[in-house]
Amino acid sequence: MTHENTPPIWFPLALTALSRLTAPMPPAPEFEDDDALDPDRLETGPGTGGSMRASGEAASMIELLHASAAALQSRDDAALSEGTSADVPAPAPQPAPRDWHDWSKLSAALRLSALFGTAAGVEAALEDGALTTVVGMPVTDLLATREALQHGLLPEGVTAFQQLPTSGVVRGVLILAPTPDSDGSVSKTSASRLWQTVDRALNSSAPLLLLLPAGFPASPVHARALPTSRGLPRLDAVMLAMLLRVIYADGSLDDLVWPDVASLAARLPTAPDLATLSDAQIQVALRAPTAEAAAERIAAAATAARPAGDLSALVGMGELEAAAK
Repeated sequence: MTHENTPPIWFPLALTALSRLTAPMPPAPEFEDDDALDPDRLETGPGTGGSMRASGEAASMIELLHASAAALQSRDDAALSEGTSADVPAPAPQPAPRDWHDWSKLSAALRLSALFGTAAGVEAALEDGALTTVVGMPVTDLLATREALQHGLLPEGVTAFQQLPTSGVVRGVLILAPTPDSDGSVSKTSASRLWQTVDRALNSSAPLLLLLPAGFPASPVHARALPTSRGLPRLDAVMLAMLLRVIYADGSLDDLVWPDVASLAARLPTAPDLATLSDAQIQVALRAPTAEAAAERIAAAATAARPAGDLSALVGMGELEAAAK
């Protein structure tokens, strides 16, 4: 498979969304000495009947703890040195394990980027009175899609709500989706509750984004009233290549450029073949040591999952032939 020399229009939007979703959490705030609470004013837990020890005693206890920890570390180091022979090399340090538990959220961000196209496309869905219905994601991906939209694609300063906000001071968007039951399905009760919330939201001009999973039954009233829904694009080779580059990146995505994505996408199968793979098959492929090796595993799995057989016997059988193809 070959890819054009220029990236798709949604590439910058996806890159921004992925950067936001993979950004490290900010460090916990550090307190200055002046901000610390006075130990003499702190009371102990109920039933102790006393106050904290004086600051000088507390400092002495901390010094004692540090000295004890240093002594234990010296003892352990000495024991390790004595038990290691010069002829036996020390074990090589193992690399830190990679973690891709958020891959479904990153995948949803890529598909949403392809849906909206550009930052201007996202802004259009946030205008006063805007109503956008996105369909096509599995029920199991509803939460990941919501989080990708909220934390990856929404501009800075826009707040996502799940209930109609009571104040218009904060710029926000109402994101509604059905709540799956414990078995992963959406019951009639959950669907009815969603449409009741939609009815209340329609009485306001606040922008509304509906996330409806594949096969979700829309009521006849809402099916006629709501604008034409927009189907979430399938995960294709370019999206998956970006996903692999992000998962196997060592840090910042500043070095993620289109030629690297295009070269990796050329190793991957087409979107229809990728659709035959389960989440578990992709997760297993991601255990490969490199992005290229993972792409080869995915390509092999998609080839093995491709239906085989001769459809020539179905020629002239109308709808049966079309369905089989």
